[in-house]
Amino acid sequence: MSAELVQAVLGEFLTHLKKKCVSPNTLNAYRKDLALFFDALGYKNFEADFEPDKIGPDSFRAYFTRLGAVAGQSGRTLSRRASTLRQFFKFLYRTERSAEDLSVYISSPKFVRKPPRSLNERQVEKLFDEPVVPGPGATAFEKARNRAILELFYSSGLRLGELSTLKRDDLDLERCWVQVLGKGGKARGVPMTEKAVEALRVYLDICETAEKRVVSGVTPDARVGSGSTLLTLNNSRHSRFEMLFCKEDGTAFSRRGIARMVKKVLLTVDGRPDISPHALRHTFATHLYRRGIDLRSLQELLGHSKISTTQIYTAVDPEWLKEQHKKFSRR
Repeated sequence: MSAELVQAVLGEFLTHLKKKCVSPNTLNAYRKDLALFFDALGYKNFEADFEPDKIGPDSFRAYFTRLGAVAGQSGRTLSRRASTLRQFFKFLYRTERSAEDLSVYISSPKFVRKPPRSLNERQVEKLFDEPVVPGPGATAFEKARNRAILELFYSSGLRLGELSTLKRDDLDLERCWVQVLGKGGKARGVPMTEKAVEALRVYLDICETAEKRVVSGVTPDARVGSGSTLLTLNNSRHSRFEMLFCKEDGTAFSRRGIARMVKKVLLTVDGRPDISPHALRHTFATHLYRRGIDLRSLQELLGHSKISTTQIYTAVDPEWLKEQHKKFSRR
């Protein structure tokens, strides 16, 4: 093969992933994993020529030994980095940049899967019986929106990225149904609970009032004369209130903003500082499994491409096991 720069090869691989509809967050993870690997091989300058023929089993063995023993990275992190390298070297072989498929020499380290962190039944009751909103000065719009987000998040088990990119047209409130675009550009339909539908109706009613106010030029952030404000808003009308969850001025409520709000609420009912918004998706799945849903149906609801991913919810949480023991023990 002709000599290519490391940077050029990495760029083409990431472009290949983009064509497969890989999410921006996943792309960023691949980029960081590969940068770490090439840095460990001595490619300090990504303008250097890439020579895959000089990479072999010993290269991978030394790399993962260093990450595990010296850097102290967890088995889960090492497994993800191994997956990244396998995909990259398969790409090199398919595009004839490497005479050998080096991915066969990359094995994932063994690690014990822990049950996903989720809320228990009492915490869920507290979450929705005493919904928390950001700050004492929260508006009626923010209260309704945040309530709708929490209800939909828990009742449908969506990923944070899926929820943050929903549009109003994705909802069918009559059928209690939401259309979701998941990983890899795969669409799926997910049912909603009546509680979620009720919260969404309240939010959408308030949202409609806010939209009329924005169109008329009376906005919370209006800083210029009413005439020019109205002209500006009408010209950008297509970009306002397009997303399902937005701010009071019609601009999208970002993924980061949703994550920050959800984590703040979860901290009030759970208290663990490392709790993440994804815990609501885990809670949805865990509670359905414990109530008897079959794994195949749960896989479909969660949008998992492999049943093995869904099987993590079969792991027994020690705290739940203690509750069951106490509930059924004779003494």
